[in-house]
Amino acid sequence: MEFIIIILALFIYFIPTLTASMRDSGKTFMVFVVNLFLGWSLVGWVVALVMACATEGNQTAKQSAKVSQNSFERTLYNEQFIELYLQNEEKHDNNELLKQMFLNITAGKKVDLEKLKTAVQVMK
Repeated sequence: MEFIIIILALFIYFIPTLTASMRDSGKTFMVFVVNLFLGWSLVGWVVALVMACATEGNQTAKQSAKVSQNSFERTLYNEQFIELYLQNEEKHDNNELLKQMFLNITAGKKVDLEKLKTAVQVMK
């Protein structure tokens, strides 16, 4: 019984560290240090928990910025691809890969960005 209580107490004590780890934050080690050395006081434990939860927002903002940049870049390449494809449609209709990419783009499906970049370079 004592063993179960000790395990449960350790689990509760390290909830901030587990939270940071599950959220895949870049500050997991820092949360662990604060949790380990200051978690015995309620203030230290709460600070560690806040740090663990707050890191997700920073991570999400960075990911959102990257997704927005990729979406913008993909849109530009989609437009460029369609324009180049339509300029020489007869020539490109023989190429099944380009034809399939054109159909996917016009249908609103996502095309791999690197393949799209390569196709635009080839078509220029």
